Amino acid sequence: YAKEKISGSEEKKNGDKVPIEISLNYFTANEQTYAIGLVSDITERKKQAEEILRLNQKLEEKVIKGSKQLDASKKLYQAIAQNFPDGIISVVDQNFTYVFVDGKELNKLRITPKNLLNKSFLHRFPENYHSIIVEQLQNALEGKSGNYELEIDAAFYSYDVVPLQDNNLQNKQILIVEKNITEKKKAETEMIKALEKERQLNNLKSRFVSMASHEFRTPLSTILSSTSLIARYTNTSEQDKRDKHINRIKSSIINLTSILNDFLSIDKLEEGKIEYKPDNFNYYSLCETIIEDLKSILKPGQTINHKHQGNTECNSDKQLLRNVLINLLSNASKYSGEGKSINFTSEISNQRLNICIEDHGIGIPLLEQKGLFSRFFRAANATNIQGTGLGLYITKKYTEVLNGTISFESTPNIGSKFFVSIPS
Repeated sequence: YAKEKISGSEEKKNGDKVPIEISLNYFTANEQTYAIGLVSDITERKKQAEEILRLNQKLEEKVIKGSKQLDASKKLYQAIAQNFPDGIISVVDQNFTYVFVDGKELNKLRITPKNLLNKSFLHRFPENYHSIIVEQLQNALEGKSGNYELEIDAAFYSYDVVPLQDNNLQNKQILIVEKNITEKKKAETEMIKALEKERQLNNLKSRFVSMASHEFRTPLSTILSSTSLIARYTNTSEQDKRDKHINRIKSSIINLTSILNDFLSIDKLEEGKIEYKPDNFNYYSLCETIIEDLKSILKPGQTINHKHQGNTECNSDKQLLRNVLINLLSNASKYSGEGKSINFTSEISNQRLNICIEDHGIGIPLLEQKGLFSRFFRAANATNIQGTGLGLYITKKYTEVLNGTISFESTPNIGSKFFVSIPS
């Protein structure tokens, strides 16, 4: 008993050939060998076999083509990455695993591409950034491009996330273009600072012009009227009247000079043009000279009582210290009434000069004290007193240049104390 299959073809009446398969079964009976033949039409089976062969060939062509495209893509990414300044080109799969990574920034970070391949993209980033990154990558898998920025170890990076589609238009990979934008951020910050400084300077100039036009009017009017009146006093016996108006002119000129000096000082302080130039000098002599110079602006009956303890030799910037003392003493006079004394005490010990200037004037309202050292600050109870609102702001800046500190205590209608401490 045996089986045998034979393939062939049979011609139809119309001349078409039909593929057939003949199955022969052999058997022996009565010492005679017989065969049973089964003829099958295998047209459909042959078509299926040919289709399978065609599909296999097509699949093989796609695989070869895909491999070539992948190699070409990798070469393209690598060429871009190696010539991409301060950046990294990465491709990750649906699990956010690196399938390609390269770029000059990796060299700066001391990372080799091989150490990142087959690792999660999140591996490089602190955990607090993971949710931001995952959200962007998930959006990319849904076909949405995106951009985000991160700050890592004092460096700023920008990330452009783009979905990559396969031949079936499925988002299977993600392209991530990473760029170090630290220098750009610094430039933006500097530009913002410069614009803010320019805005403040313009505001300062506007307020100064507004203030100066008001503050200049009174002393200029005083000078004009006093000059006209002096011309009328021609007799020697009227010298006291002339002296009165001459003193008014001097006082007005001092006010004008003070306003101009305030504005010029702010400009120099803001630009950092005022330098600390320490030298040895006699502090006590400096104080006596300042007190003598200020006598001409004191109100009737006002006195400055100066007491000093300790060494009289000081090592500091004499001119800046002089400016600080003049501003504080003249303020004490300005905001105190006639006949009020100004207490000026100082001490040099442990290589520091400590100063206290106390007046018995109008004081500073409690709710306004926090703004005392601000530019153009004028307390509500000082609106009728001439001033620019710049003096204490400038005094604080001078004190800082002297590497010192300034503070105060004040009670409305009782008076104020200002404390200055600088290295000596």
